[in-house]
Parts: sequence; structure tokens; C-alpha cells
Amino acid sequence: MEDYQSLETSNTGMRDSIQRQIRKIDSLQKEAEKAKGNAYAIYRLKKETETLRSIMQGYVRTIDSLNTINQELRADLSTTKKNLNNVEKERDDFKEKTKDLEGKVAKGSILQTANFTAGAIHLRNSGKQVETTRAGRADMVKACCTILENSIAKPGTKNVYMVVTQPDATILTQNPEQTFKWEGGESQYSLLREVDYQNQAIDICFYADVKTDLPKGVYIIELFCEKAKIGKTTFTLK
Repeated sequence: MEDYQSLETSNTGMRDSIQRQIRKIDSLQKEAEKAKGNAYAIYRLKKETETLRSIMQGYVRTIDSLNTINQELRADLSTTKKNLNNVEKERDDFKEKTKDLEGKVAKGSILQTANFTAGAIHLRNSGKQVETTRAGRADMVKACCTILENSIAKPGTKNVYMVVTQPDATILTQNPEQTFKWEGGESQYSLLREVDYQNQAIDICFYADVKTDLPKGVYIIELFCEKAKIGKTTFTLK
């Protein structure tokens, strides 16, 4: 009885079977009390006791086997969790690297300019263009630059916006309602030009008409393409 009661298992079916054997032992004990002096009855009870002991030993072996299997399963589960955590970390690292790479590619694909110059142009009656530094004689604002070679930029037609900021911080524009969006927000623009870019360096000039007298002071000229600022320069009118 003590040996049976000491058996421990988490298996519900086996626990129920052990309890049945305990109840049977209890029944045999009561039967033995009544059979005192009856040699045959005692002999039969001993045989049943041996059978119960044999059954118990089978339980012990099964429980030990189950415990071993459970330990192995727990070890396998621990290894699986560890491997899963490693896979998840590798996945997160890969996503982070991919995101970082995409950011670098996106940054690297932004067009760049060089030799960026700007100034005011006076148109003579003959149609000839001459540079001027006098605000009262300015008929156009001209800006020229080289859009540099970029092998990872997407080729094709690009919208390039020229923004002329006047000394009073207003934008020189033909239509104040026309705006474009860039990474710094939204802005009016002085001129929009479509440029056929095929990943090779290209020289280009922009001409913004002047309809009113320009104020004296420093002018800021900026170029934008695909929501990024790609060039900036200044000039002064007297």
C-alpha cells in the first residue's frame, strides 16, 4: 500500500489505475483480517499481492520511462525555443539590415548637382541675353548646373523644380497657388521643368520670367527633384 501511494505521475489514466489498485489492496487487507487461520485463503491473498506487486513494478518502469521522455521533450523544447529565438533574431537583424540598405539605396539614388550658378538676365531689344546685377534691369532669373551621373537612380523623365527666394523671403512665382511637396514640406516654385535623365551627367539651365521689378538684395536659388533638394546657390542684385 505504501509503495503504491508513493507513486507519482501526471498521467491521468495511470493515476486512475493506481487508485483502483490501492482500493483493491484495501479490500484485500480487509479480506485478510477475516481470513485469519484460513491457510488457503491466506495463500490466495498472497498470490494476489504478488500480482499487485508485479503490476506496481510495471507502473514504476512506465513512470520512469515517461519521466525520461518528458525530460527529453523538455530538452528538445528548450532547444527548439532557443533555435526559434535565434531564427527570430536573425530575421529581425535581416529586416534591420534590409531597411538600412533600402535607406542607403534611396539616399544614394538622389540626384546631385555641380557647377551650380545663378544670376539675373536682361533682354535687349535684339533678343540677346546679357547678365545684369541691377535689380531694375532684370527680366529673367537664370540658373545653370550639371546634374551628375548616378547609376542607381531610376532613369526617365524627372520633374525638377526651381525655387527663387527673394530678399523679402517671398517666392518668385507666376502662380502662388501652384506648389510641390518635398521632404521639408510644401512650397511654391518659380519654374517646373521636365528633364530626361538617363543616369548620365547632363548640363541644364532654367529660366524664370520676371513680371515685376525685383527688390535689391540676396536671392537664394534651390533645385528640387523627387522630394529632395539637389542644389542651392545665391546671387545678389543691387
